[in-house]
Amino acid sequence: MDKPPLPRLTTRDVLQAVLDNISLERGLVKTLVDFFVRPRVLFQTWFFHDRQTYAKPLTVLMWMLAAAVLSCRHFLPGGNTYSPNLILKITATTAEEVEKLTLLREYDDVFRLLLVPSASVISYLLFRKQQWNFAEHLVFNTYVLAAQFFLTAVLLPFSGLQHAWVPELAAMICFLLTYLRCMEGHRLSVLFRSVVTLLASSMVFLAVFYPFALWVL
Repeated sequence: MDKPPLPRLTTRDVLQAVLDNISLERGLVKTLVDFFVRPRVLFQTWFFHDRQTYAKPLTVLMWMLAAAVLSCRHFLPGGNTYSPNLILKITATTAEEVEKLTLLREYDDVFRLLLVPSASVISYLLFRKQQWNFAEHLVFNTYVLAAQFFLTAVLLPFSGLQHAWVPELAAMICFLLTYLRCMEGHRLSVLFRSVVTLLASSMVFLAVFYPFALWVL
């Protein structure tokens, strides 16, 4: 038996979808507010109770990535200029490699999506007391990266080119504070493991992605 056809999409449906995302009771805005105000509640709700209240992690990530990319393109012509010097010193050895990495730098925010799986593997290994499975660590780190992109998009217009390190610092603080507020264990132990997760995932990103990108290009 054939399924009945779906009702036609209307302007009201589109408007309702927009309102759902900007609502303080559900959707994108509520997700961002609760992430910064009460992240533990957000993750407990998403993992164990209700996955309809908050926007899906990939949806939030894509919206925040788009906002960060637009902000970087407008306020940092030529791409991310607050971290490439270190990347170039570590990875590039020839003028040709420097030219390739300078090109990659323009899409740095997009490539940072690869931080999610690396951070998730490390957090899954280091925070075993949390009793989250690997998929839950993936969701957790997806929301964290989305929040970091949000901070980049919001702070970059105020920091400008001269102080473009400010959003980067804010993103690192966001990462550590979210782990401190959500992970179980002694605060100093959680802080230490959070720093290890941040540094290790960044080093994996630099050590694996950039050499691979140079080889492909």
